[in-house]
Amino acid sequence: MESWSSVVCLLISEKLFLQANCLSEDLQEGGISRVRAVDFITATKVNLVKMGYDREHEEAEEFAIKFGKVVPEANTQQHEGSARSKRVQLLSNTLKDYQ
Repeated sequence: MESWSSVVCLLISEKLFLQANCLSEDLQEGGISRVRAVDFITATKVNLVKMGYDREHEEAEEFAIKFGKVVPEANTQQHEGSARSKRVQLLSNTLKDYQ
């Protein structure tokens, strides 16, 4: 946790794993119907989409300040690889049914 990007990645990963864990527990309920399973998956997808970078970034700043880490200024913050062109993201064929 020496770098700023490590703090941001840690906090975002925690949120992703919490969402995945909740979904996993819901899907492991005994006797769950397919309709209910799809509802759980859809709700998880909505929650993940609502996770905005700005909100997560603010939480990372608060966390870093609390533990004495240096937070880079807003005009110097860049995602790693931001100078490179963006890769086109394709949705997996197995996930297309859950859009």
